Amino acid sequence: MGKAPVARGAPKNKRRRGSYRLPVTVFVCFLGLFLFFVVLSVHGSSSSGHNGRRNTRGATRGAGAELAAVRRPDGLPRLFRFNVVDELPHDSQAFTQGLQFDRICETGGQKHKCREVFWESTGLNGRSTVREVEVASGNVLRSKKLDQADFGEGLTRLADRLYQVVWMSGKTWSYAVDDFEDAQQLQTPLADGWGITTDGSYLVVGDSTDKLTWVDPAADMKSVRQVAVHDAGTAIPSLNELECVEGLVWANIWHSDCIAQIDPASGDVLGWVLLGGLRTRAEEAAAADAAASNTPFTRLDHEAVLNGIAYDAEQRRLFVTGKLWPRVYQVELEEVAEADHAAAVQGARQQCLKRRIGLR
Repeated sequence: MGKAPVARGAPKNKRRRGSYRLPVTVFVCFLGLFLFFVVLSVHGSSSSGHNGRRNTRGATRGAGAELAAVRRPDGLPRLFRFNVVDELPHDSQAFTQGLQFDRICETGGQKHKCREVFWESTGLNGRSTVREVEVASGNVLRSKKLDQADFGEGLTRLADRLYQVVWMSGKTWSYAVDDFEDAQQLQTPLADGWGITTDGSYLVVGDSTDKLTWVDPAADMKSVRQVAVHDAGTAIPSLNELECVEGLVWANIWHSDCIAQIDPASGDVLGWVLLGGLRTRAEEAAAADAAASNTPFTRLDHEAVLNGIAYDAEQRRLFVTGKLWPRVYQVELEEVAEADHAAAVQGARQQCLKRRIGLR
């Protein structure tokens, strides 16, 4: 997981010898340097996409969450749209409930000896698994099936263990990263398990409500603290798959095309990632795959919703997918810049929370 970003300002300027002899020249130089950093801070640095062009429409691009880590002066959440950078194969029979990126290197950490994988949890009774998946190919490298009664939910890695929560239960399975057969059953104090992630010290668990609970796996899953997630006073329940990204907790909102970027200290939603249209793209990919293989095409099920966030902190790449989707999408984010930001936020809230506020 990435660390919370550190705000960087202009470097301190050292007094040069003879500066008192050229006050006007020095003043002009300092003014120019100041204006340079102002412009730099406004425009930011662009992330690499297919064309590598800098955004010139008043929005800011970046894969990570540092764009939302600083609260807006008006207190409103930031809004982000997406651009697809790459499409990766994904098992269309995988009812994805948890997803995490990992880079596994041999002793010495030489990059040419590293491999990139997703740790994935899949759901449904009798079909739930924990698996290791090759990022580039989508091939399942290892898989372990859960008991018939266990409906797999979120999954995360902390140290050398994987942790997988179970639906309608406080049960949590813990596996050795290099041996799924080394499995231990743990119990959280929660009555349900939906999403799980880690801040590097504790596990952060969601239970279908608006609450996030920090538990300590080194202390028999004892609850450490809890926050309620909210946006402008409105509780945000149905927090599904979770991922810690550069200091924030990101959460899929069940049956929406949105990801909430949550301040782990207060529970405030600092940003909304709007991924509308991505499910349609996944369905088009499924249709293309069916045509290519000359097999019947079946539209995505109603429950084939957006669910799955994985972040490569080293290269600052963001991946998302959904249940039964045939693709994992690498996306970059672009901050929405609207003249009337309050109206844009209201529209986003209606889009992201329509199941919560009775909209159709």
